[in-house]
Amino acid sequence: MKAAVLESAPGDLVVVDDVEHDAVGPREVLVQTGAAGVCHSDLHYMQGKYRTRMPTVVGHEAAGVVLEVGSDVTYVKPGDHVVTCLSVFCGTCEFCTSGRMVLCAKRGTRRGRGEPQRLKRAGADISQFLDVSAFAERMLVHENAVAKITKDIPLDRAALLGCGVTTGLGAVFRTARLRPGSTVAVIGAGGVGLNVIQGALLAGAGRIIAVDQSAAKGELARSFGATDFVDASAGDSVAQIRELTGDGVDYSFEAIGLKPTTEQAFAMLRPGGVATVVGMIPLGTSIEIPGVDFMYEKKIQGSLMGSNQFRTDMPRYADPGSCPDCRTVLPAAPAQCPTCALPLRGPTAAALLWEDDRRVELRVSTPSSHIVLAIAPEGDLAAEVFWLRGLAASNLPIPRLIAHDLSCAAVPFTYAIESYVGGSPLDRLEDDPRMRVAARQLGRTLRRAHQAAAPAFGRPTTTGRWPARSWIGALQGWLERRETFARAAEQLGAEAAAALRAATLDHPSLPYDRPAVIHGAVSPARALVTIGDTTQLEALTRPGELVGGDPMFDLAHGTLPRHPAMFREGLLQGYTAAGALAPEQAERLDRLALLLHVADTLWRADEGALALLPGQVDGRLRALGGV
Repeated sequence: MKAAVLESAPGDLVVVDDVEHDAVGPREVLVQTGAAGVCHSDLHYMQGKYRTRMPTVVGHEAAGVVLEVGSDVTYVKPGDHVVTCLSVFCGTCEFCTSGRMVLCAKRGTRRGRGEPQRLKRAGADISQFLDVSAFAERMLVHENAVAKITKDIPLDRAALLGCGVTTGLGAVFRTARLRPGSTVAVIGAGGVGLNVIQGALLAGAGRIIAVDQSAAKGELARSFGATDFVDASAGDSVAQIRELTGDGVDYSFEAIGLKPTTEQAFAMLRPGGVATVVGMIPLGTSIEIPGVDFMYEKKIQGSLMGSNQFRTDMPRYADPGSCPDCRTVLPAAPAQCPTCALPLRGPTAAALLWEDDRRVELRVSTPSSHIVLAIAPEGDLAAEVFWLRGLAASNLPIPRLIAHDLSCAAVPFTYAIESYVGGSPLDRLEDDPRMRVAARQLGRTLRRAHQAAAPAFGRPTTTGRWPARSWIGALQGWLERRETFARAAEQLGAEAAAALRAATLDHPSLPYDRPAVIHGAVSPARALVTIGDTTQLEALTRPGELVGGDPMFDLAHGTLPRHPAMFREGLLQGYTAAGALAPEQAERLDRLALLLHVADTLWRADEGALALLPGQVDGRLRALGGV
């Protein structure tokens, strides 16, 4: 087959037609190369700035079509479209199992000693560049070097996902974990830098400053989302940044790989800022930064391939998406949804995402960004704002708060602006076994969320006060607003209602004195997931009235009998994966579960459920030992 061979470095590529690949191994995939990008890191190796075994077939940023798979491969099949990535993962080492797959030790992903190498020429071994060797007609790679993508995206576009796109976007979302509203500087408006810029835009950055020596890149950077451009050739870029911002930026990204620009990235930070080095700095280069700056909690960190988890990331980047209104899977870049005719391009487009008697959600879109506008009573939004802020630093799958106004000063209603999260509500899976998979993820998410402490119980007011003085006080107020015990007396009888209260709200096991951040309304309808070859929890949304309280309140909500059994089982499995509930937790959960079941049934007033309620309450009270 034809391939571009690098014999030595520094040196030029030589195109030959006599490179051979070995037979496909049990866990290997043979891919017909559709397109390959020329990444600047390829040039680093060709120029000798980084070392690799010679001779080698260069290239790592590619996409193609699967031709053949090994006997043990189950992830892809012939005909599938894939993106290759140098972040080959083994799935078993400490880095992989802790979620840092980009640092994988690569156990078992390469041919071992005594095994024939994957590439040969004239009987001699040729090194496989970065486990890929994309500058060839075909690529023979380990199955964990490919990510399956939709066939709707052209291969020449998809190839860029394998390095440039995931490196830039990942640096924002996975490495830096950029906070909405932040000020950002991006040094270098090349391929990676432009993807950092559009990642910052998608993450909700308030100001994005592109820095480059080429003034011609200014308009290009603005088209990707930059709000400002600094011409580094016109003078000190750090001084120009400080003139624009006053005290520097919250985040800087170095996307070139040079000593001076790396030092500039650190110098332009404001106190508490974070510099992320994305570029490949030449071997042997030392970086010098003032030690005193660490006293101002400034940080500098590296980012390898955007800290990607490419099996998860790349299919998302390549996914054409779905209609925000009817959830129809969309072809690439449609002007409108083929099912409901919702306009999807143009200056703006809006779609109703959610509506009930207390809340309206609109997805507002422009060609470059998507946000959610939530309109709800001020008390509900005050609780939501606290919940989003309380978990903002936890890297949990929740929307990001971009802006809010609870004063009605600008417009005659209270609102919150949040990041848009794609996906479908989990309740649409119904009896699908994948519901259990997503529910497990949700259970693990709740466990992590409950590690965050709330300042008090219940929910805050718009002024930030927390009126409830205890968990029981907050819970009692919640029940009173639903007239739970008054309705229970009517439906169950006064005696049964009194027994219910004694076994739940008034029981000595229920008081709790360590307020945690809770969701307060866990259900399949409030969990957004993407469903494909894998099922992935994208976000937990729309918290309830109580956002500070007993974590068991969330589990009680999530295990209501009206939820599908697979959801309830998966939620508990995920929550207890890190350890079983303590006996006192289990008791509170049992009593809260009964209380919430009664409150939920009475509130929904479903005749069939109401008819069953007396017997259910009697049975649960007996199981709890009465009072």
